[in-house]
Amino acid sequence: MPIERPNFYLLLDLDPSCDDGSAIEKRIAEKLSDWARDRSMGNPKARRRAEINLALLPEIRALLADAGLRRQEAKEAQKQQQREKQEKARELDEMIAVLASGGGACSESQLGKLVEQAAGAFSSEEVTRRLRAAGVSVGGEKGPEKARQRPVREVIDKVTAQSIRQNLEPLGLANLYQFLELPAQSSNPALLDRAEEIYGENQRVGRTDASASARNALAGICKTLFRSEPERTKYDNYLTIEAMDQLKLQLELAGNDGFITREEMDALVRQARQRGVSAEDARAYIEERAAQRKWGVQRDPAALPSESMKLCGFCSTLAPAAAANCPSCGEPLEIPCPRCGIRNPSANAACQGCGSRVGDAPLVNALLKEGERLVLEGDFVGALQRFDKALHYWPDWQPAADAKKRAEERRRAREGAFAEVEAMVASRKLSAARSALDRFERAHGTAGLAELRRRIMGGLARAEEAWKEGEKRRRAGDTEGGLDRDEEALAACADFEPALRTLAACPPPSPGALRVAPMADGFRLSWQGPATSRSVTYQVVRKAGGLPHGADDGQRFVEMKNAGLDDSSAAPGTPWFYAVYTQRGGVVCDRPATSGPHLRTAEVEDLQTVAGDREVTLSWTAPEGCRRVEVWRRAGKAPDRPEGTALTVAGSSARDTGLTDGQVYGYRVVAVFADPQHPGGELRTAGRCAAATPVAPPAPILDLAATRTGRNVVLRWSSAAEVAVQIRQTTKPPDAIAGLVVPAAQADRFGSLVAGATGNSAQVTLTGQGRIFFIPLSISAATAVVGAAVEVTTLDPAVETFGQRASVAYRVGVKKSLLRRSVEDAWLELTCTGAAGLTLPALVVVGKAHDVPISPRDGQVLLEVPGLKLDRGRTVLPLPAQSLPGRLYVKLFFHDAAAAREIRLLPAEKELLKIA
Repeated sequence: MPIERPNFYLLLDLDPSCDDGSAIEKRIAEKLSDWARDRSMGNPKARRRAEINLALLPEIRALLADAGLRRQEAKEAQKQQQREKQEKARELDEMIAVLASGGGACSESQLGKLVEQAAGAFSSEEVTRRLRAAGVSVGGEKGPEKARQRPVREVIDKVTAQSIRQNLEPLGLANLYQFLELPAQSSNPALLDRAEEIYGENQRVGRTDASASARNALAGICKTLFRSEPERTKYDNYLTIEAMDQLKLQLELAGNDGFITREEMDALVRQARQRGVSAEDARAYIEERAAQRKWGVQRDPAALPSESMKLCGFCSTLAPAAAANCPSCGEPLEIPCPRCGIRNPSANAACQGCGSRVGDAPLVNALLKEGERLVLEGDFVGALQRFDKALHYWPDWQPAADAKKRAEERRRAREGAFAEVEAMVASRKLSAARSALDRFERAHGTAGLAELRRRIMGGLARAEEAWKEGEKRRRAGDTEGGLDRDEEALAACADFEPALRTLAACPPPSPGALRVAPMADGFRLSWQGPATSRSVTYQVVRKAGGLPHGADDGQRFVEMKNAGLDDSSAAPGTPWFYAVYTQRGGVVCDRPATSGPHLRTAEVEDLQTVAGDREVTLSWTAPEGCRRVEVWRRAGKAPDRPEGTALTVAGSSARDTGLTDGQVYGYRVVAVFADPQHPGGELRTAGRCAAATPVAPPAPILDLAATRTGRNVVLRWSSAAEVAVQIRQTTKPPDAIAGLVVPAAQADRFGSLVAGATGNSAQVTLTGQGRIFFIPLSISAATAVVGAAVEVTTLDPAVETFGQRASVAYRVGVKKSLLRRSVEDAWLELTCTGAAGLTLPALVVVGKAHDVPISPRDGQVLLEVPGLKLDRGRTVLPLPAQSLPGRLYVKLFFHDAAAAREIRLLPAEKELLKIA
């Protein structure tokens, strides 16, 4: 049967509530140090335990790095802790039963043993309560019949108490908790935050009356008392005494006959609990008072009915023991802990399982409900503030987290819908905006819509008023005046349907003739406005291959008032047709002014020349829609027009041969297009010009050598007469073979220029890390020839840093078969200098084909070693079998790069790191 592994949270002594990756990793590092020390210096048992735990380290890291598995592990840790507490409770109850059967007394030494046995699960006070509940006297008590003695507890000083009372009375409040509007079990942070809020509200309002002064004073006292637990305890003790003093009359009535019955005790305890006093404190106070007055008290080991009643933490109402919900407010009387899930009485201040602040339940529930209400109203800013505040007190509380997520989703949806309505208003489509706003309110609430609705309704009202005035004028025979009012209505509301119908019946006149003239980068359009005194605008439409059939058939330009347009966006090589529409009030004319087809020509791009021995090669990129390209050559300079010698064009290049070396030749490259206005005709561009001088290309440099010392690299090569040499530096492997001829203007494609190169040498100071390539170029005239590149490799400082304490050199060792000479086994031989018996921290072995890895990520991980001890300065590290067939280069790296500050790893030469 496999051995069950330990819970990793409990193994690492981690709080199950911890979900911070950096804190978890820090704890793992601390435990790793402890286990490593125990493995080397501990007793046999400690060494064995350390070895087991170190072997679990990869599984620990892998599991705790996964968020889902980590949370599952934390839940299981909480369950284990709860089971351990239940087991200790059972053991404690068994020991108490023994004491109860042996006379019902527990000495101080016996109490100490019980407390020691229950350590980690129950406090001394909890053990004492369990003893007394079982009828066992504690310490010097004579027996359960003795009157309970109230422990002497510190209370706030009289001056502070008087100040609190004097400031509460004008406000009609009983205590500071009522002033803060929070239950007494609330956490200190929640009480302090509320005090700050009250003080801030008073400062913003700026009131100076007696009520405001009292609130300011009480807020200041709260910030003092609730800043520390001891000061708060003093105030709570004061409230207990104050509450019991309020019951003096009831107590006198109960003891008037010299005896307090069980029923009277129960009634008094019930009233005390309703005032916030614990049942134990109430009984102790009553019994002490009875002893002072020499009254008898009926003794009964059974719990009083009032003691078993549940106190609602939301409204402080007592409920029957069997009740699940408060009969007054309806809230649950038990709530799950937001951290560990254990159910607690709602009146508890802290979880009885993990100590989480469950006393803030009324506050966080109120914040949750308030946030959900604000979401329905559309106030997402206020809602998210409430949810964030709830999560501040109860981090990761799922109901608040889910509510926040839903609110953010609805906020994004609301913002998108709101932007659509705003866009309608901005374009003056107010009729559509009004309908959209009504739908928006039903879906997203009314918050923040008042100003937008005012703008919409105001614009609609102005449009309605202008249109009605236009109707009056039309009935009076003033047609032009009526159209003026319709346009005024549409200026206020662009989709005002009555005005649109009126204007649609009276479309504007058409524009005059359209003229289209070519420009260097497009076309210039001009037309004549219509013969009308009314204000009109123009809509220009462009379409490829045919005339537009309407104002929406093609590519539309921005509506304009001027009778002209420069179009520089028409693509070359495409026949374009244009139409211009007159527009008034959103209504276009019946017949537009049209023109076309028009073709925009364009020159070739990326014209390049490469001069060779008695030849020149030209290349280019032809423009879109080009029918063909013509190349014309003339000696000395480019032809002034398409004339001279025509070259044969193949695709996007032409090769001119039989030339004279040293002679300058000029070229004109012309793009030819089909003329759309004349079938069979052609349009030629002016052409682009270039010049080149044929020359025999220089020999490539094939012997470039690099010598690195630290960050300095010296480059050397054989010099060549009458040839300029450039060295280019790059981190990318070269994509050109030696001997490639390219234009000298393209030298930058091979990397940055190494400055200061002489006839046969250059020196470079490296600034980067990794692989650096140096590429030589032989240049003559405007022609460059690529040489053989050389590579220089540097180390990654994050994983190989010069150490201060010791150095460890290593190389690969192999065992080969006698016949086939194949590798049967391989290992790393490590030798330490500077520290005998050195133990290396966690290591990673990385392998890579064809070259040595330069970082832990540059290759495949062959092996992870949690730690490695070098006995007598030497050790051997076997390599896994899967690494043998690949003829890999192997390199060592520290798992934690910081270890390189103390220990330097020194790899052997490249060939001694290869498994071969």
